[in-house]
Amino acid sequence: MQDRQTASRPSIYYFHPALGGEMAGWSRHLDRCGAMGFSHLLLAPLFQPGRSGNIFLTADHDACHPALQSGAPAASHLRQLAEDCHSRGIKLWLDLVLDRVAREARVVADAEAGTVRRAHQMLA
Repeated sequence: MQDRQTASRPSIYYFHPALGGEMAGWSRHLDRCGAMGFSHLLLAPLFQPGRSGNIFLTADHDACHPALQSGAPAASHLRQLAEDCHSRGIKLWLDLVLDRVAREARVVADAEAGTVRRAHQMLA
């Protein structure tokens, strides 16, 4: 098995959160990822999806997908996951979709109400 720390190219394990079960049991998936010699874990969005169920159309970036049975904010889970990956010598990458969200996402309502500031407005 090639040493994942000295590999010239990353070896990427794509992980779909809904297939991982409860977040409390993800350590076994990280152990398997490390045992197979992967250098990176690429995590599909773990955020709460909209009514369509499409994980790439997030309704709430602060909450985790209900299937993960998590009561804590998504940011705290991502922080813990990053630490767990780091302790195994695995780098964490997050598959994020930044140009679209679920129709019922809070940011959509804020935009319709005119309370979302555009990047160029924040820089001025």
